[in-house]
Amino acid sequence: MIIDKKVSKNILYLLILQGLNYILPLISIPYLTRVLGLNNFGIYTFFWALAQYLTIITDYGFNYTATRKIALLQGNNKQISSLFTSVILTKLFLLVLIFLVSLIAFSMLPHIQEYWVVFNVSLLIVLGNILFPVWVFQGLEEMKYITIFNIIAKFIATGSLFIFVHKQTDYTNALFIQSVGVIICGIVSIYLIRKLFKIKIQFRVDITEIKEQVSEGKDVFIAQLLGGLFGNGCVFITGIVTGPVAAGYVALAQKIEGSIVGLSQPIAQGMYPYLCKLYNNKNYEQFFTIRKTITLFSSTVGITLSIIIMLFADNILNLISGQTNPVLSTTLKVFSITMIFTTLNVLYNSFILSMKKNEEMRKMYLFSSIIFLFISLLLTKLTGSVGMAISLLIISIFIVLYSNIITRDFRSIPKN
Repeated sequence: MIIDKKVSKNILYLLILQGLNYILPLISIPYLTRVLGLNNFGIYTFFWALAQYLTIITDYGFNYTATRKIALLQGNNKQISSLFTSVILTKLFLLVLIFLVSLIAFSMLPHIQEYWVVFNVSLLIVLGNILFPVWVFQGLEEMKYITIFNIIAKFIATGSLFIFVHKQTDYTNALFIQSVGVIICGIVSIYLIRKLFKIKIQFRVDITEIKEQVSEGKDVFIAQLLGGLFGNGCVFITGIVTGPVAAGYVALAQKIEGSIVGLSQPIAQGMYPYLCKLYNNKNYEQFFTIRKTITLFSSTVGITLSIIIMLFADNILNLISGQTNPVLSTTLKVFSITMIFTTLNVLYNSFILSMKKNEEMRKMYLFSSIIFLFISLLLTKLTGSVGMAISLLIISIFIVLYSNIITRDFRSIPKN
């Protein structure tokens, strides 16, 4: 048996959630693109992407490092409570810093001041992600609660879009709706963590614990911050270089790709605490067997889906957005190839971090980001959204090759 029953159940819960993440955008994106128009949809996706990128800053790698520690501390509620308090307070401190820096930036740049309100609404999304401690449930291997909370929040948010978003200037309303659902779920989840698992925020702050968590999360934080350039940052870069229409093309193609890549996220999240325990207990045989199986399965499924998207790109775009053109279609086709490698990258991250190769991961994303910034600025300037798609494809292949080196089975490497 490759993985145990509990891990399989957790993966199933997260697959249900990810299935919802796939279905609901098929309802909301066509509505938003038609009501907001591609230009304002581009603004909406720009600030949504910015919120996700800022979330990487407030996460500070805790979604991996704290999850790993909780997985190994299961049953020790006192230490988990101390860890929980330290992580939440650190995240809130980082959010305050972001707000203060942004306040200075907006006061110094008058031409962006018209976006001050929508920017602050996007910060509410970041706050919601801080209050919703997915990493705690993941470390405890209790994914069903994440699924239940997210399903409720997403249904409310999607339904509210049709009630409060009616005209092109309602992109701020659309962002606010997304934030409210996450904030409510966060507050409820903190209550349930205390009620069900006896884990609570402590009034006594352990400075040593905070320093330890900041130190452990450093390499993962840098890696995720740099890796965000390839995810949410690509919309941001495209918007700056070529304008909101091209950013809208990239956002739309990326959302379609992301709905499929996202199916690998439940597998990565569900396996991660289990992989941490396997590697920590030196059960290398099962650890590397899982890695080999996951690689083969993901590659086969990815290639199949990529071919389907390439063949039916125009039909998919017409169905989702009600429009298509050669540039948008080509952008999606390139993204469909990138999807194969991005999926593998998502899965490999769990293996890299469960092996505690945080520093190697940081170096990988540092090299990758330097290459990506150079080629994306050049290709996006020359060919717009297609250039950005090609840049992402190149860098995704590079990361897969690098990840393979980091996570190779060290038992098969000859010793000198």
